[in-house]
Amino acid sequence: MINAIAAEVRNAAQFMAVDDLGRLWICGDVLKNADNRKDLDRLLELGAVTYDWHGYYHVNEDYKSLFKPL
Repeated sequence: MINAIAAEVRNAAQFMAVDDLGRLWICGDVLKNADNRKDLDRLLELGAVTYDWHGYYHVNEDYKSLFKPL
């Protein structure tokens, strides 16, 4: 992974965490906050996070180390 991408993922994920199942957790008022939505959109673009259509966002295995553990 390129360091610039890793830094961008860390920056976007600074108020997010990942649990043992790989699910993404967002602190604060979750997706009601425009900044959180913007950060999540960027993580989706970078491929760090995927949506599983059951209402959960999952952190891809290669990026888990860039998120805070829950």
